[in-house]
Amino acid sequence: MPNVTLEPGQHLLLWCDDEMDEGPLHTSFTLNGSEDELYIFQMEDDAWRITDSIGWTDAPENNSFGRAMDGDSDWIWFEHQSANPPTPNASNGMPSNSAQVSANGAAEAWRNFQSQHAFVSELTLTCPYVCDWNLITIDGRICQSGHGASVACNDLPAGYYIFQYTDAENNLSGSHRFFHLNH
Repeated sequence: MPNVTLEPGQHLLLWCDDEMDEGPLHTSFTLNGSEDELYIFQMEDDAWRITDSIGWTDAPENNSFGRAMDGDSDWIWFEHQSANPPTPNASNGMPSNSAQVSANGAAEAWRNFQSQHAFVSELTLTCPYVCDWNLITIDGRICQSGHGASVACNDLPAGYYIFQYTDAENNLSGSHRFFHLNH
């Protein structure tokens, strides 16, 4: 596994597939879907201490198990091809209001944008403000990036995407997951 330290709000996707020849983010072990446990340790005062842990049974295929929202105590299944899909390289759950506080109403506009776009069937995604943006596939690959208030979706295959934005004018940034319904 890579020796990495994550800052608050950062994410790292590891593939627990015992295929280390695929790259540095692939582990030397697999996880058992019928029953398994996972522990995260950190070195503290010359001793290894458990930072986090979870156990599960009967994992559904093509789903992931994670905290309902980043830092939450509740663990839930994120179901592939549902309104609650896995969110690799992005925050779990809907973005929190506390992360987007703004006196000028821009945060509210972005929250409204996110709540209205869980499923996207239109050919162009219209943002509330001009921003720098990335569209990320469910496997963590940036498939489009740009700058502006509109994102062309007509060439996207149907599937789950993560929309990351940085609204420099209003000093806001965040991510939003959505399911694109291709015509």
